[in-house]
Amino acid sequence: MSVTKIWPVKGRLDHLVNYVLNPTKTEQMLYATGINCTPQSALAEMNATKRLFGKTGGTVAFHAYQSFAKGEVSPEAAHKIGHQMAQELWGERFQVVVTTHLDRGHIHNHFAINSVSFIDGQRFHSDAKLYRSMRQLSDKLCAEHGLSVVLNPQPGKAQQYGEWKAEREGKPTWRSVVKADVDEAIAKAMTDRQFYQNLKNIGYEVKQGKDISVRPPGKERFVRLARNFGDEYTYEGITRRILANKRALLPVPKPHAGAPCPKKMPPMPKGSVAALYRHYLYLFGYYERDSSPDKRMHFLLAEDLCHFEDIVAESKLLDERGIGTDKELLAHMESLEADILALCVERKTIRAKARKQQSPEAGRLRSPRIEQINAQLKELRREVRHCANIAKRSGVLEEKIAEMERQQAELEKRKETRDGRIGAGSRADSAHDARR
Repeated sequence: MSVTKIWPVKGRLDHLVNYVLNPTKTEQMLYATGINCTPQSALAEMNATKRLFGKTGGTVAFHAYQSFAKGEVSPEAAHKIGHQMAQELWGERFQVVVTTHLDRGHIHNHFAINSVSFIDGQRFHSDAKLYRSMRQLSDKLCAEHGLSVVLNPQPGKAQQYGEWKAEREGKPTWRSVVKADVDEAIAKAMTDRQFYQNLKNIGYEVKQGKDISVRPPGKERFVRLARNFGDEYTYEGITRRILANKRALLPVPKPHAGAPCPKKMPPMPKGSVAALYRHYLYLFGYYERDSSPDKRMHFLLAEDLCHFEDIVAESKLLDERGIGTDKELLAHMESLEADILALCVERKTIRAKARKQQSPEAGRLRSPRIEQINAQLKELRREVRHCANIAKRSGVLEEKIAEMERQQAELEKRKETRDGRIGAGSRADSAHDARR
């Protein structure tokens, strides 16, 4: 299965070309080819075409992307598919650099397409028709190579690769969490009013218009129920499901926002990235031996369930490497990149020596050292990915914890206000009884 995208690039062409040709991502340019140009001189050749036709401004290129499911394709097959797709779609009129990147959990192709044709100087035109052609050709080539394809894609219902993958593996996404919460609110209601109140009890904001829209706690945008989940989530569909309930279940409980890290946790420097991850995992209940099954998980935690294994792995990495600050994280990443570069250079040298040998069989023999280097590179790149995820995720986790604490404080404040009113009413009743 592959996912395709394409978008225009404005500004500097060299930034795009240098990115797609990054040696550390393409196995030292092993998976880099040019169509109507040479990868090493692609920047100069593309700029020469622009100058020839006097079109050096505006959109400088188009950046296309083709991603494959994890573990489904080899680098060689992915690069062959990418080259075939680029040749058929753009090879007659445009200069294209095709590269295959191996630096993430899934193999993916990048395409740097010149915005000006070297044949007639016409501009590259990107529209919905081109996107459909990309998707259809990509699916066709995947099928020819024995890969899975997306069956019956629906317009306007495209999914990101991560969301498709999570659903395929039975892991929750933020949309599936919203859908589950709405289903629970419907199941535990006997009236429309109870349904809306159930959603509010778990932190959702509800907006009624042409469609029912809900905003999950901690999110900026509303989600239109019928548009995202179908006819069962229109006004009529929800009302019909509520009326079908024979009896209301227990009201939806309010979310549990968590508490500070327990004292039994091993001490970590306050404010460190490792402490932040520990705190977040504690809110998940990761460190609790006997977690109550009735405790409701906050929406901001539930949407991260599909990333839970990664978060645990990242927390362990921080502990093992003793990383406490962003500066230390960056220094560790730079050290890993240097190790990767050194191993790639060593492997390239070994391969070059093997090719110089006269015996044709010598070049096909598997070098034990190369196999060792490949294993080391796999581990180093995995650690680099974890570090990059930590750099992106840590700020998000901090915001989520702050939002959960804010919501918990509001709930407690409302409870105190409500209890105060009840207490005041009881005292007034007692005074009235005494006067009688």
